[in-house]
Amino acid sequence: MTEATSTEAATGLDQDQPAFVVMAESEDATRKFAATLATFLRPGDAVALTGELGAGKTRLVQGLARARG
Repeated sequence: MTEATSTEAATGLDQDQPAFVVMAESEDATRKFAATLATFLRPGDAVALTGELGAGKTRLVQGLARARG
């Protein structure tokens, strides 16, 4: 048995097996996806974002924040 990584311990997800991957064609598409995602989120939910510099993490958070008010 191997020890769980900090990501596995915190999220219950295997670090090498993301729950899903989103590939958007533009910053606007990323924000629109975020607005849709926001409709499914409830207080206490957590979203873990990973990716290289420039992958769109900030744009996704901006879209979520704008949609949630």
